[in-house]
Amino acid sequence: MKNKKLIFLLILGSIIGTVFAFISLYQHVELVNELKVSKSFCNLSASFNCDKVNDSKYAEFLGVPIASYGIFYYLIILGWVIYYLRSKKIKDEVFSNACLVFTTGSIVYSIYLFCVSEFIIKTLCLNCIAMYIANFMQWLASLWLDRKTQFIKRMKNGILSLISFPFIALWTSGYDEHPLRKQASVACVAGVLLGAFLIFLPNNILLPHIRGEYIKSQRKQENFTMHNKGFYAWLNEPVQEIALNATKDLDGVYFEGNKNAPIKIVEYADLQCPACRMYYNSSKNFLKKYSDKILFVYKHFPLDGQCNSMIKKDYHKYACFASLFSLCAGEQGKYWESMDEIYTMSALSEDKGDLQVKKEFEEIIDDLGLDKIAFNECLESRRYINKIITDIEEAKSLNIPGTPFVFINGKQLKNRNEIIMEEIFNYILSNN
Repeated sequence: MKNKKLIFLLILGSIIGTVFAFISLYQHVELVNELKVSKSFCNLSASFNCDKVNDSKYAEFLGVPIASYGIFYYLIILGWVIYYLRSKKIKDEVFSNACLVFTTGSIVYSIYLFCVSEFIIKTLCLNCIAMYIANFMQWLASLWLDRKTQFIKRMKNGILSLISFPFIALWTSGYDEHPLRKQASVACVAGVLLGAFLIFLPNNILLPHIRGEYIKSQRKQENFTMHNKGFYAWLNEPVQEIALNATKDLDGVYFEGNKNAPIKIVEYADLQCPACRMYYNSSKNFLKKYSDKILFVYKHFPLDGQCNSMIKKDYHKYACFASLFSLCAGEQGKYWESMDEIYTMSALSEDKGDLQVKKEFEEIIDDLGLDKIAFNECLESRRYINKIITDIEEAKSLNIPGTPFVFINGKQLKNRNEIIMEEIFNYILSNN
């Protein structure tokens, strides 16, 4: 009698039912613990709202979620079918009658739940409807397994078989006296363990996981809020009339990108500043990503008393020299290459002392293939010191407190988070 199509329908119904019962259980745990991360996919309208059903008092029975009972039922049916397929001791009529009892019970309970949803809660749950369909599919398959025998007779025999099962498992005399005692014992133990697990599952496995996901979502929301604030802070800044703003030209100034780019970035920075190093690397990445849509200009603002009158103490004592070094390299067409090298110098970042700093600067001269005589003459003449001082004075007029200090299209950028910058770039491009 092992009708493969009907057996397949029983298995398929169990799989479908288990999946949707688990989804309902997950949603129920989210709702009762007020840890809802997102709106359920089946909250379509007032007539179809899974959250409303899962959050109602009818979603639990004896303190256990209805969905847990559903999972238990579907797994029991699945286990019964698998056991029947693998065993030669279960008679066809015993199997089909037991299936009919199980599935008829599920149909009756489905009708009850549907009426509760429709007439009391006054909304339906698509997850539940999927389970009703799975239940109906299994009931039809069970009915068709032995369609020649009367329904009432099959139900009576099936109920007697199910009632006798635990008694067979607990048979007191001789272990092998009943041919199904071993299987009945295993089935009863498995059923008890499964039930215990499903009671344990919501609060001890799902809840910690859901709480973790909720915390992650809250952190993402906080980050999103922070990014929003950073973007609007930039948007509400006044436009500063600084050199290389949209209205200024670039004659005699080193820049990267496109002169006519819609995004214009001006950075006031110190070549010995760790934070400036990080931002410089970000700017290089943005130049690659946005190609000709960005203009990037670097302004020298060394925090070094040797050229910056604002600095009254020994702070970044190599910063003025580093700025001169880059501008002298620029005479030989190596300005940006020298900047890349200076920002990777370990001697500057780790303050290894004068000898090591001097050695690494000399290595840069060699690495870039600079004319040493012309380069040293440039350094000794300090002919670019006025250029550096001009940048410093400009920074003073803008009340720049430290480095790096960045303007995008003339507006001060107070938060240099890369996500915020991308949002600003996309805003500029969409409005250009």
